Amino acid sequence: MVKELTLELPEELTIFTIYPFKEEVISKLEEKKNLIFDCYQVERLDAAGIQLLLSLEKTFLKEKISLKLDNISKEIEETFKLLGVNEILDYEMREE
Repeated sequence: MVKELTLELPEELTIFTIYPFKEEVISKLEEKKNLIFDCYQVERLDAAGIQLLLSLEKTFLKEKISLKLDNISKEIEETFKLLGVNEILDYEMREE
């Protein structure tokens, strides 16, 4: 059975908020559990937030840990598509 851990992303994943979140996620790496980021609360995501998600995806791949983003809003998905990261990140849309 695959172990999973769900973490809630903050309302804003921006240059001003990524560092505490990054530290929390990195501390969970030792558990070797697949991570699900619940994005339901995310209302604002800037370039630094997207860079963090891409960096974590790359780190997790090396560690053989899967990362999935859950409850993505339509606006966030549009941002992912605009930047081309929708092809890289595994995510599911929020049920509206």
